[in-house]
Amino acid sequence: MSDARSPGRARRVLGRLVWGTTRVFALALAAAALVLVLDVDATASPARQLLTVADALDLGAFDLTDPVVVLGDGPPPTPATVLVCYGLAAVVWLGLGSVGERLVRGRPVDADVHPSG
Repeated sequence: MSDARSPGRARRVLGRLVWGTTRVFALALAAAALVLVLDVDATASPARQLLTVADALDLGAFDLTDPVVVLGDGPPPTPATVLVCYGLAAVVWLGLGSVGERLVRGRPVDADVHPSG
């Protein structure tokens, strides 16, 4: 019978927490992109808060004030630019979460590809 407070269990829980947190970050970026693309009233409190959170989560490299990629015609940021910038930031968060979870759990990144034993 294993102890419920074992280091392995704590590492699994912490790994899930890391992965879950980064998924929430990616979801917030996707929701903010949807708010911007659908041209939702950004003066409404929930939309404004979501856009503020997304601005903090865009990692600076995918910021909409100085986008890394400019797509489409019209006033910046265009819907295509919003989708690409926030989409790339969401993918980066998911990648960081996946690697972070594996590091916390102590499982090598290529363990699924080359199982030992």
